[in-house]
Amino acid sequence: MRLLEYGDGLYEEFENLWFSYTGSSRRDLKPWHWKNCKISFEKNSNNYIRFVVKRIKNIFLDENTKLRWDKKQKYTGSKLNKYTLHYVIHFDVQISLLPIMIDEEKIEEQRYNKKGSKKKYDCWVLNLGPHHKIWKRKDEDNKAKNNMNKILESIKRKENSQQISSFDVSKRNVNASMNIQIVLYHPARDLWGEHIRNYIQEIHLRRLEAETENKILVTIVYNGERLREHAWLDWIYRGFRKLRYGRTFDVESFCILPDKKGYPKGFDFPDIYSEEKRLEKDNVHLTKCGVAIEHYFGNNPLLPIVFINTSNHAMAERDNNCNKWKIEYRLWEQQCPVYVGANTRCEIEKYLSKHGIEPCFRKCKDSKYFICNG
Repeated sequence: MRLLEYGDGLYEEFENLWFSYTGSSRRDLKPWHWKNCKISFEKNSNNYIRFVVKRIKNIFLDENTKLRWDKKQKYTGSKLNKYTLHYVIHFDVQISLLPIMIDEEKIEEQRYNKKGSKKKYDCWVLNLGPHHKIWKRKDEDNKAKNNMNKILESIKRKENSQQISSFDVSKRNVNASMNIQIVLYHPARDLWGEHIRNYIQEIHLRRLEAETENKILVTIVYNGERLREHAWLDWIYRGFRKLRYGRTFDVESFCILPDKKGYPKGFDFPDIYSEEKRLEKDNVHLTKCGVAIEHYFGNNPLLPIVFINTSNHAMAERDNNCNKWKIEYRLWEQQCPVYVGANTRCEIEKYLSKHGIEPCFRKCKDSKYFICNG
């Protein structure tokens, strides 16, 4: 099955839509609604169409946000900078379950994390299977109805099309001398927690040509790690990490593998491959090497995509958490609230542990992240 590529501008997008998702088969649960969404879709097999929904959220953080961890000062009411978070969710809908017409429904605009107004509005709706719908409020000049009909017509064209979404890296025309970046997708649910939020704080890309055949080491620093499957061990595990590594930050690394022309072609995931495991799992430590890249952001061969799949931040080349909102980290954008550096894994370990306690073991070798016996 070929997957719909992520990124901007690849396929026709429809904007300013409401998106609703129940997340459960229980009929007594109300769906959550998100407004100002973009939706695109593509036929990815003979039986399914993949829908991708995107939205953005502007947040205001203090001006220290993009500094290294030890350079940050306690916020005292100084200048706030605006940052943009990009959210993405995708789901597959069986062609036989797709709508044949737009429906009329009364919908209460109950947005996520906000109380509903109890007032229901007349809306034009496309029901995409039992759990998802896109809709717009009715208006006097019927613009909403016309827009929804255009979306329905486009869906029908995809249904009847013989073309399956495909992707050929060899047809790219991009200057390979440009910098290779990485685009990460992190389940937004992993940031939730009463005591800790597992957001990405730093991302480092380091090329060590002489030693590693031009591999690029990518190291991600999270401000923490929360156990889900073994939640009762969470506080104990946090203390263990402090003793074992001298830090509570979670640090994970993997490698980007270039081809002969310098384009990214694959990944090495030493001790951090998620396989098919999902966010609920928290003890996943698999190794897989030479994994072919499945997705490139915006059709750009210099922007490979990695999905963080489990609660201990194991990752893979594909998304295991369909139907979960993910934050999309675009490191090249000024509005991405992440520090981007070029340190090696061991430099980062030394840097973080010196601000904690003396770790019980100091055995950090960058080479172990480059040597892969897959």
